[in-house]
Amino acid sequence: MERWVASQQAHLVEHTELALTRQLTAQLDGQRIVLRYLPDQGAHPGAIIVDEERRSARRRDYESLGLSPREAEITEQAVLGAGNAAIADQLHMAPGTAKKHLDNIYGKLGVRSRGQATAFVLHLVDS
Repeated sequence: MERWVASQQAHLVEHTELALTRQLTAQLDGQRIVLRYLPDQGAHPGAIIVDEERRSARRRDYESLGLSPREAEITEQAVLGAGNAAIADQLHMAPGTAKKHLDNIYGKLGVRSRGQATAFVLHLVDS
């Protein structure tokens, strides 16, 4: 966690304009823990916000969106924050294949990016 905080602080130093930091996620006893870093601003100290997400989407939830079982696996990994290389490694495929699957997933979900796909899926799960 210390490395994550340091990387968030370094990212903010490099980007003087408004920059989004990366959240840190972990699975613990079937729950998803999400940490978000808020930098200090003037007199206001920074903070780390911890969210517990009690229910994470399951593959069948993704399949109900019209995704194939393989696309559901890839979406599950992407929503957890895995990049193309990590998805490819986890699911034993080439990174280019993971990217192509993600492009197809974006089309099926009607979104244009990993972030939009993640927001879309997590919104449906929370509903």
